[in-house]
Amino acid sequence: MIKVILISIAFLSTNFKGSIINIPYNSFSVYSNHISAPPTNQDPICESWECVEKYKNQHHKIKGVFQKYTPIKSGKGANYMYWDYEIVLNDKTAIPVSNGNQKIDYKKYLNKKVMIDGMIFYGIVIGSAEGQNAKGYRIDPDNIRLD
Repeated sequence: MIKVILISIAFLSTNFKGSIINIPYNSFSVYSNHISAPPTNQDPICESWECVEKYKNQHHKIKGVFQKYTPIKSGKGANYMYWDYEIVLNDKTAIPVSNGNQKIDYKKYLNKKVMIDGMIFYGIVIGSAEGQNAKGYRIDPDNIRLD
């Protein structure tokens, strides 16, 4: 389960060298040791792999079709269900969606166009840092809505 902490930032702050820097008033979120600002109205909604790569380890909006996870057909891990769900983007890229947020009824979104607001996580997605592992992408949703 991912815990979310909200922190308010004032208009002005100082950097490590003592200079004053401008920071727009906003809310920042802490997700699994990652800090990122929520998307603004100028940020694009991710509908392609290129956008997902650009915003990795950041809080963002992702748009696509929500479906049951499709396991790979060959190689290590073939036909193994590592995830329950995935989102398929406009360019046909499928990205796993974690189902750890107990407030979301994931099944009601199956096979529908959705907008996910959440963390685009890149890092160890299978295994642990001490043993065998696999790095990759997954979406950790804060909420999902029909699009």
